[in-house]
This record gives sequence, structure tokens and C-alpha cells, in this order.
Amino acid sequence: MEERLSRRIVGHSIPEYMIEILIQDYAGTFLRMVVSRNAGVYDLSYEQNGYRRCMAQRLHSPEKFRLLELLYDINEENENHLIPAERYMLEPELIYWKDHRIGRKTVRLLFYPDVKGEPFLRKWLILIEKILNPGVPEEKGLLEQMRYLLQKSNDPEKLRDLIQAARIRCEGSAEE
Repeated sequence: MEERLSRRIVGHSIPEYMIEILIQDYAGTFLRMVVSRNAGVYDLSYEQNGYRRCMAQRLHSPEKFRLLELLYDINEENENHLIPAERYMLEPELIYWKDHRIGRKTVRLLFYPDVKGEPFLRKWLILIEKILNPGVPEEKGLLEQMRYLLQKSNDPEKLRDLIQAARIRCEGSAEE
């Protein structure tokens, strides 16, 4: 028997077109779900299909960096499927993975509406600060570089490039 997760939303509406995109899994970035609505109350039921919550804070640095890059790419995919970042939450506990692997086909998000409508860059930076450990030199270095870059620019692509460079450095030093 497949495990299911359920959430109830009261006092917030989800556009019909987004519900259709989500339940049909057009983007392929969220856990498959069923949505029912009754008198302004949404019941969201998610199919896990082998996906388990990813404890991102416990990953090794290169995996964290790979996950952060992937979340950037997932956001772009969601935007392409008319699900802007302002419509969904991005929190460590909403990240799911299959087979303990980080990849496009093995990582999905649990869709939960963002009632504040925060932009992607803000959510992504908060997530980064939640999962990186300043006690780990590679992660501390990335946090410091990101803060410096943010003072100069608010360009998410530059931040993604910075994370990618940190991942490559980290993976390179692990091979030595």
C-alpha cells in the first residue's frame, strides 16, 4: 500500500489552472497530488510513490550544493509551467527525494501554497541559510561569498554559478 500525505488549506485560494497543472503533473517537479475543494477549504493529498523527505541539513556539502542548484532549475521549470515561485513554499521539510539521490528525476517538492507570495530569490536564500552549516568550512565560505555577492547584485544566476563553483571545488577536493 502506497503512503499518502495530506494537508488542509483554509482561507487561501489556488487558481483553477494551477490545480489542473498540479494534478496532471505537467511540471513533474512536485509530488503527485489530488486536490478536493469544498466551501473554500482545500484538501491536498500527495502520493509519495517511493519519495521520502530529504533531510537536506544532513547531506554532505557537495550534495547540498547539488541540491541547491537543482532547486534553482526546478524553479525555472515551474515558471515554464505557469507555477511561479510566489505561489508555493520552499522549505527543507518540503523537499522529497527517491533512492537518496539528487537528480532531476529523483527530487520533488511537496506543493504547499505560499500565502505571503515571496519571490524565489528570497525563499532560496532563506533555504540556503537553513541547510548550510557555518561550522563546515566549505559551507561557511559559500555563505560569506553569497552575502558579499548580494551586496553587489541581486542576480539569482550569479548566485547559482557561485553554488556550482563551490560544488565543483568541493567535489574536486574530495577526489584528491
